[in-house]
Amino acid sequence: MQLPSVLLSLLRNRKHLYFLIGLIVLVTVSIILVSVLTIYISQSELRAWEKPLSYFSIIEPNLSFVDNNYKNKLVEDSKIKTVIEFKDSIISVPGILNTEYRPVLALENKDFEVFMNEANLKLVSGKMPQSNTRDIIISENIAEKKNLEVSDYIGNAINNEEFLWGRFEISGIFQGELDVALASLKYFERRLGEESSLLVLPENNYSAMNTSLFNLKNNNYNIETKETLIKNNNKKNKDLLDLIYILIAILTVSLTIIVGLYISLYLKTRLREFALYYSRGISRFNIVKFVLKELLLITFISQLLGVLVSYSILFILRKIIFSELIFLAQISMFDILLILPLFISIILVSFVLAFNNLKTKKLESIIMGG
Repeated sequence: MQLPSVLLSLLRNRKHLYFLIGLIVLVTVSIILVSVLTIYISQSELRAWEKPLSYFSIIEPNLSFVDNNYKNKLVEDSKIKTVIEFKDSIISVPGILNTEYRPVLALENKDFEVFMNEANLKLVSGKMPQSNTRDIIISENIAEKKNLEVSDYIGNAINNEEFLWGRFEISGIFQGELDVALASLKYFERRLGEESSLLVLPENNYSAMNTSLFNLKNNNYNIETKETLIKNNNKKNKDLLDLIYILIAILTVSLTIIVGLYISLYLKTRLREFALYYSRGISRFNIVKFVLKELLLITFISQLLGVLVSYSILFILRKIIFSELIFLAQISMFDILLILPLFISIILVSFVLAFNNLKTKKLESIIMGG
């Protein structure tokens, strides 16, 4: 009984097949979406800063401490291209599950061109912010999601749900991979004081620069890199991941019990078919192996369909239903691996039930008319 025989048998038992596949698909989709959406909610900070921190790293002073000697060491380091003083804030963007935010970087006028060149940003409309003014330039994506144009105003003074303090006028819009906004450092200092953080751009290699930064580490400063961002985010969300594991364990156990009950019923309704095989000289072992191949194939196809359905649901949400909002949730290998215990548990239950329901005495009894 090879694979073609298994497929033919499945086609002959379509009524049972559809229900079992539908059940496994449903829970597979539930497991994947619970994982994807729960993790997505927890990663708003990561989405805001991960991409920018691929271009630069940040050094923040503890309290108001300033060490000019430390800054000079950074400037002299061959792995560092430039060190820029900056302050930061955040600007809101509409999201599907919660309000997203993106960084606002306040720089000196002389540093705008340097930063934009290094980050591959290009001004496509309007003009650069003027020093000591409330001008601000934003990325095309932020402008699109917030429905903003040059000369519009943003800030908490305009909309009390906005994260960005004050009242800023959009002087320009730029293209590029970074979803950030840029404003005048002098204007920020009027509101937030003169103490600034340092934005560090690499000469050639980002990783080599970060290694050098940690070698030059000063206890009066904190270093923020992409790696530290991810590490801190994982640490903060450890409890959330534990919750995901608990929810998925509950779903897995619940489905395994339900599928197990249905498989038992499925086998009992086909006992005459299996008894016929046995009467034709096919051993009980080969019949059990045949049944396990069926259930293995059903489970594999069902979970594959579940993954495809999950991809489709997220695609529809992202591209059609919530196209005007920020919704970047995607299925990762981590989410796929979470359905592996379900696959294993169903196969183990199938193995036990097949041997239990297809006993020699039962098959012989049916052959004898019992």
